[in-house]
Amino acid sequence: MSALAAFTVLAHYLTTVTAAPVPFGFSDIVDGIGDLFDGDLIESLLSDDQDTVASKAVSSVISGTLSPDLLPDILYFAEFSGAAYCDPKNTPGQRVSCTEGVCPTVQANNVTTIAEFDDTQETDTTGIVARDDTTKTIVITFRGSQSLRNWLANVQLLFKDVPEYCNGCQVHTGFHEAFLEGFPTVLAAFTSLKAENPDYRTVVTGHSLGGAIATITATELRRLGNEVQLFTYGSPRVGNAAMAAFITSAGNNSRITHIDDPVPRLPPVFLEYEHVSPEFHITRGDSNIQPQDINILEGGVNLGGNTGGSAISVDILAHLHYLLPVVISDCGGLGDLDIFGKVKN
Repeated sequence: MSALAAFTVLAHYLTTVTAAPVPFGFSDIVDGIGDLFDGDLIESLLSDDQDTVASKAVSSVISGTLSPDLLPDILYFAEFSGAAYCDPKNTPGQRVSCTEGVCPTVQANNVTTIAEFDDTQETDTTGIVARDDTTKTIVITFRGSQSLRNWLANVQLLFKDVPEYCNGCQVHTGFHEAFLEGFPTVLAAFTSLKAENPDYRTVVTGHSLGGAIATITATELRRLGNEVQLFTYGSPRVGNAAMAAFITSAGNNSRITHIDDPVPRLPPVFLEYEHVSPEFHITRGDSNIQPQDINILEGGVNLGGNTGGSAISVDILAHLHYLLPVVISDCGGLGDLDIFGKVKN
């Protein structure tokens, strides 16, 4: 199978698994997902990735279940990841708020939007920087895919060298471009907030594409000398083995996956992508998750969690439901879809 053919399949596939509602005119993609793929081609793709996963996989022994002490944070920052879809509701100086019951605890707390970045020129990176005076936290949260430009960022599968992190570190080109577009606003707001609130912890979070951008953002803030906690939900793989190991070595990473959510299985392992560790794998349901429902697994490639030895899953609902009683992207609706990649007035 040629690289171009594989990329074509993955581009179509990513279009079907973004967190946002599918744009008008694309509904036939979801309804007829099986028609998107040539049988021989998809069989070859699956075989390539399964063989690579099997050769690289670490032991799939579960190292334990989630500590009850960590669950409140995982639940809370899932709400913040959902809040990132609420553009343009959250404006600087105003309390963070959500529609559709996405972030009730965040709304109840004293959380103020400090900076908002939305619909950046090339990749449509969107999110907020917030000051949480209730939990004494600076929160940076990124929205998942919501526009054609987001999707194009998703499917730029080639690596970019990032020697500033480690020798041999490589990162997904599209995700890195999305990070670069949002980071100047993020860094300015964060620097000011940290100077004013030196005792506040820093958390970076995001769902789907937002999780990938959050991972790179946390890595850069750490490189600049900051202590950062990272919480991602349904994030795709971000870089190669060296990059994944570098981020893992920093600690304070919580990479949350849900059953057989398809997005964390991409980009595939046979393209040399690996995951940040550890993985917190939610094994059932959509909400009312308990610590015993979340298994902890180690390693950039493991078979005991979401990866499960397969490249392709079509369980889109598993990607849309992360711990909340509603769809995590519900706040976005259809109104913000910038289908043609135009710059908004």
